[in-house]
Amino acid sequence: MRGKTFLYVLLFLAAPCIAAYFLAGPIASSQIENQIKKTLNADSVSIGRTDFSLSRLSLKDIKIKKISRYDLKIENMNIYYTPRSLAVGNHLDKIRGLSLEMSSLSVSGLEARDIILKIARTRDGGFLRVGSVKYNKITLARIRSAAFLENGTLYLNDLVLDFLGGKVKGDASLDLDKGAGYDFKLKALDLDIKTLVNDFKLTEKFEMTGNLGGDASLAGEGIAVTSLDGNFFTGEKGGILRIKDRGFLENIAKRSNQSMDIIVESFKNYHYNKGNIRLFSDRGDVILDVLLDGGAGKRDLTVILHDFILKKGGL
Repeated sequence: MRGKTFLYVLLFLAAPCIAAYFLAGPIASSQIENQIKKTLNADSVSIGRTDFSLSRLSLKDIKIKKISRYDLKIENMNIYYTPRSLAVGNHLDKIRGLSLEMSSLSVSGLEARDIILKIARTRDGGFLRVGSVKYNKITLARIRSAAFLENGTLYLNDLVLDFLGGKVKGDASLDLDKGAGYDFKLKALDLDIKTLVNDFKLTEKFEMTGNLGGDASLAGEGIAVTSLDGNFFTGEKGGILRIKDRGFLENIAKRSNQSMDIIVESFKNYHYNKGNIRLFSDRGDVILDVLLDGGAGKRDLTVILHDFILKKGGL
């Protein structure tokens, strides 16, 4: 998005709208629509309903669209504030006593539900809660974190979420003032490989069991990903790998200069004791380099998820 991001609008555009309400009486939805449209340089903005109280601004059925770039929809958003919140203007670091609730948010294939964010200016008091986030084939659930604002950046500390039957923990930062940049540093614990294969709809190509743990980093702007990198290790019990896709096996045979019969047999019911998976992105594709070691020897393969992430400029 041009200028401030949609996150900036959701969190901080509310303050001048609320202030105008107290100074000039009730605000029509069209006035807020025009302000959002101007701020985001959007092609169209519509709000189904706007309600005010002494401590809450409620917006329903919000739609913000920029042709060929993004299509943002919010079912219901409540912004809670205190009198001190009204003095914010465009100065992010003056935020006090502002919290946000959204029943659902969808933009460019990403959908989040049951969002609660309370902004704090210190490391204590603020928090983020999200029921679930879905993007492409990924589902994240029960997201929770401490949250505080400093120098125009929203920090999410002690982040915890459910993913692939295990947990992901870490820290993140979101630059709300310049460019909508974000940076996640994460640690995965006991992710289930079978669930990963099922969720990514790869069962027609191969089956795999076992657990994963390791570290990953993710950075980008808006919802576009500029860098993705991870290094994961399998659990002590190992697991089973069975490749069923013939085309995949043919590629392995060509790379290894071995006969197709040997390759088919070697991946028919391969038990590994330990393994390493390197994860990275390349021009919108997600690539997994898998190296396994078992009693029948080592196995090396590459899995590519084409056009899985948005590239820079996608939003």
